[in-house]
Amino acid sequence: MIYFVRHGQTDWNLLNKCQGLVDIPINKTGEEQAKQVKESLKNVNIDLCLCSPLLRARQTFKIIFDREPKKEEIDQRLIERDLGEFEGKTRNEFDFKAFNNLDNDGNYKSAEDISSVLDRAKSLYHELEKVKDKNVLLISHGGFGVVFCSLFLKNKEIKDFTTIEMRHGEAVELSFD
Repeated sequence: MIYFVRHGQTDWNLLNKCQGLVDIPINKTGEEQAKQVKESLKNVNIDLCLCSPLLRARQTFKIIFDREPKKEEIDQRLIERDLGEFEGKTRNEFDFKAFNNLDNDGNYKSAEDISSVLDRAKSLYHELEKVKDKNVLLISHGGFGVVFCSLFLKNKEIKDFTTIEMRHGEAVELSFD
Protein backbone atom coordinates (compact mmCIF):
# COMPACT_ATOMS: atom_id res chain seq x y z
CA MET A 1 0.00 0.00 0.00
CA ILE A 2 1.18 3.51 -0.73
CA TYR A 3 0.25 6.29 1.66
CA PHE A 4 0.55 9.71 0.06
CA VAL A 5 0.71 12.67 2.46
CA ARG A 6 0.59 16.29 1.45
CA HIS A 7 2.71 18.38 3.83
CA GLY A 8 1.07 20.26 6.68
CA GLN A 9 -0.51 23.65 6.08
CA THR A 10 1.62 26.77 5.62
CA ASP A 11 0.72 30.43 5.99
CA TRP A 12 0.74 30.74 2.20
CA ASN A 13 -1.85 27.96 1.99
CA LEU A 14 -4.09 30.09 4.20
CA LEU A 15 -3.65 33.00 1.78
CA ASN A 16 -4.26 30.72 -1.25
CA LYS A 17 -0.83 31.65 -2.57
CA CYS A 18 0.91 29.19 -4.86
CA GLN A 19 4.16 28.05 -3.26
CA GLY A 20 5.99 25.93 -5.78
CA LEU A 21 9.66 25.84 -4.83
CA VAL A 22 9.47 28.67 -2.29
CA ASP A 23 10.74 26.99 0.88
CA ILE A 24 8.05 27.95 3.38
CA PRO A 25 7.64 26.25 6.79
CA ILE A 26 4.45 24.67 8.05
CA ASN A 27 2.43 26.65 10.59
CA LYS A 28 0.82 25.53 13.88
CA THR A 29 -2.16 24.04 12.04
CA GLY A 30 0.28 22.20 9.77
CA GLU A 31 2.04 20.78 12.82
CA GLU A 32 -1.31 19.53 14.17
CA GLN A 33 -2.14 18.01 10.77
CA ALA A 34 1.18 16.15 10.74
CA LYS A 35 0.43 14.84 14.25
CA GLN A 36 -2.95 13.61 12.97
CA VAL A 37 -1.19 11.75 10.14
CA LYS A 38 1.19 10.21 12.67
CA GLU A 39 -1.78 9.05 14.74
CA SER A 40 -3.63 7.67 11.70
CA LEU A 41 -0.58 5.62 10.71
CA LYS A 42 0.39 4.39 14.18
CA ASN A 43 -0.70 0.81 13.42
CA VAL A 44 0.87 0.71 9.95
CA ASN A 45 4.33 -0.77 9.54
CA ILE A 46 6.00 1.62 7.09
CA ASP A 47 8.69 -0.23 5.12
CA LEU A 48 9.89 2.74 3.10
CA CYS A 49 9.39 6.48 3.35
CA LEU A 50 10.34 9.02 0.72
CA CYS A 51 10.12 12.77 1.21
CA SER A 52 10.36 15.91 -0.87
CA PRO A 53 13.46 18.01 -0.15
CA LEU A 54 11.41 21.13 0.60
CA LEU A 55 11.20 22.34 4.21
CA ARG A 56 7.44 21.95 4.64
CA ALA A 57 7.61 18.27 3.65
CA ARG A 58 10.70 17.61 5.79
CA GLN A 59 9.00 19.23 8.81
CA THR A 60 5.97 17.00 8.26
CA PHE A 61 8.29 13.98 8.08
CA LYS A 62 10.01 15.01 11.32
CA ILE A 63 6.71 15.18 13.20
CA ILE A 64 5.57 11.80 11.88
CA PHE A 65 8.86 9.99 12.59
CA ASP A 66 10.35 12.11 15.43
CA ARG A 67 13.53 12.58 13.38
CA GLU A 68 14.90 14.36 10.34
CA PRO A 69 14.71 12.46 7.03
CA LYS A 70 17.91 10.67 6.08
CA LYS A 71 19.67 11.57 2.85
CA GLU A 72 18.42 8.38 1.15
CA GLU A 73 14.82 9.21 2.13
CA ILE A 74 14.86 12.50 0.20
CA ASP A 75 13.61 12.02 -3.36
CA GLN A 76 13.82 14.94 -5.81
CA ARG A 77 10.92 13.52 -7.84
CA LEU A 78 8.60 14.41 -4.93
CA ILE A 79 9.46 18.11 -5.06
CA GLU A 80 6.64 20.52 -5.82
CA ARG A 81 6.14 21.79 -9.34
CA ASP A 82 8.33 24.78 -10.17
CA LEU A 83 5.70 27.48 -10.59
CA GLY A 84 8.11 29.96 -12.14
CA GLU A 85 6.28 33.19 -12.90
CA PHE A 86 3.27 32.06 -10.81
CA GLU A 87 5.16 31.66 -7.50
CA GLY A 88 3.41 33.67 -4.80
CA LYS A 89 0.33 34.40 -6.89
CA THR A 90 -3.15 33.32 -5.86
CA ARG A 91 -5.12 30.98 -8.13
CA ASN A 92 -7.28 33.97 -9.10
CA GLU A 93 -4.30 35.94 -10.42
CA PHE A 94 -3.65 33.57 -13.33
CA ASP A 95 -5.47 30.80 -15.21
CA PHE A 96 -4.82 28.05 -12.67
CA LYS A 97 -7.10 25.58 -14.44
CA ALA A 98 -5.29 25.98 -17.77
CA PHE A 99 -1.92 25.82 -16.00
CA ASN A 100 -2.86 22.37 -14.67
CA ASN A 101 -4.16 20.95 -17.93
CA LEU A 102 -2.05 18.82 -20.29
CA ASP A 103 -3.78 20.41 -23.30
CA ASN A 104 -2.21 23.79 -22.40
CA ASP A 105 1.26 22.47 -21.64
CA GLY A 106 4.39 24.43 -22.51
CA ASN A 107 2.94 27.93 -22.64
CA TYR A 108 4.98 29.41 -19.79
CA LYS A 109 8.19 31.43 -19.45
CA SER A 110 9.80 29.71 -16.49
CA ALA A 111 7.21 27.43 -14.89
CA GLU A 112 7.67 23.67 -15.11
CA ASP A 113 5.45 22.00 -17.69
CA ILE A 114 2.78 19.70 -16.25
CA SER A 115 4.10 16.97 -18.58
CA SER A 116 7.44 17.19 -16.76
CA VAL A 117 5.65 16.66 -13.44
CA LEU A 118 3.83 13.71 -15.02
CA ASP A 119 7.17 12.24 -16.14
CA ARG A 120 8.51 12.49 -12.57
CA ALA A 121 5.33 10.91 -11.22
CA LYS A 122 5.49 8.03 -13.72
CA SER A 123 9.15 7.40 -12.88
CA LEU A 124 8.30 7.07 -9.18
CA TYR A 125 5.17 5.03 -9.91
CA HIS A 126 7.13 2.47 -11.94
CA GLU A 127 9.81 2.23 -9.27
CA LEU A 128 7.22 1.66 -6.55
CA GLU A 129 5.51 -1.04 -8.62
CA LYS A 130 8.59 -3.17 -7.89
CA VAL A 131 7.90 -2.97 -4.15
CA LYS A 132 4.12 -3.08 -4.24
CA ASP A 133 4.07 -5.67 -1.43
CA LYS A 134 5.58 -3.04 0.92
CA ASN A 135 3.96 -0.17 2.81
CA VAL A 136 5.38 3.04 1.40
CA LEU A 137 4.83 6.54 2.77
CA LEU A 138 5.36 9.49 0.44
CA ILE A 139 5.47 13.03 1.83
CA SER A 140 5.12 15.63 -0.87
CA HIS A 141 2.95 18.47 -2.18
CA GLY A 142 -0.46 19.10 -3.67
CA GLY A 143 0.73 19.96 -7.17
CA PHE A 144 2.82 16.82 -7.46
CA GLY A 145 0.29 14.77 -5.52
CA VAL A 146 -2.66 15.29 -7.85
CA VAL A 147 -0.54 14.18 -10.81
CA PHE A 148 0.90 11.17 -8.96
CA CYS A 149 -2.47 10.06 -7.60
CA SER A 150 -4.02 10.33 -11.07
CA LEU A 151 -1.84 7.40 -12.14
CA PHE A 152 -3.82 5.13 -9.82
CA LEU A 153 -7.17 5.93 -11.46
CA LYS A 154 -7.68 2.84 -13.57
CA ASN A 155 -9.01 3.29 -17.11
CA LYS A 156 -9.11 7.06 -16.78
CA GLU A 157 -6.58 9.38 -18.36
CA ILE A 158 -6.57 12.74 -16.62
CA LYS A 159 -5.70 15.90 -18.51
CA ASP A 160 -7.21 18.43 -16.09
CA PHE A 161 -5.47 17.88 -12.77
CA THR A 162 -7.70 20.41 -10.98
CA THR A 163 -10.32 17.64 -10.86
CA ILE A 164 -8.29 15.92 -8.10
CA GLU A 165 -7.97 17.46 -4.66
CA MET A 166 -5.26 16.89 -2.06
CA ARG A 167 -5.91 17.92 1.52
CA HIS A 168 -3.34 18.64 4.20
CA GLY A 169 -3.02 16.20 7.08
CA GLU A 170 -4.44 13.18 5.34
CA ALA A 171 -2.77 9.94 4.27
CA VAL A 172 -4.34 8.99 0.94
CA GLU A 173 -4.18 5.24 0.38
CA LEU A 174 -3.16 4.13 -3.10
CA SER A 175 -2.92 0.58 -4.39
CA PHE A 176 -1.58 -1.00 -7.57
CA ASP A 177 -4.33 -3.64 -7.41
